[in-house]
Amino acid sequence: CLYMGNLDSLRDWGHAKDYVRMQWMMLQQEAAKDYVIATGVQYSVRQFIDKAATELGIRLRFEGVGVDEKAIVDSVSGDLAPAVKAGDVIGGNLVGRPFDGERRSRLGAADYARRDGERNGA
Repeated sequence: CLYMGNLDSLRDWGHAKDYVRMQWMMLQQEAAKDYVIATGVQYSVRQFIDKAATELGIRLRFEGVGVDEKAIVDSVSGDLAPAVKAGDVIGGNLVGRPFDGERRSRLGAADYARRDGERNGA
């Protein structure tokens, strides 16, 4: 089982390649500045799990509600996930993780970094 915390939590799931590029661009600045690097788009942990599973040929179904929700493998096609089989539990909530609204949403505002990058020809 892979414990994923609150499946309703929203996150900005940017690509590492983009973040590394932005790190390099920040280091090229004449003066140090604070930037928020983000895509500005949020997806739930559930959506992330489902998309990742689909890429591996895994079809999931979600059962339960709140802290009792989990993803169960319906089927596996192809050979990208040889250790996964129908009936396996892929996502669920780890006991003790916050399930309130306190950390439900994380959305970065990258406007400042975007404007500064445009001024510098990025």
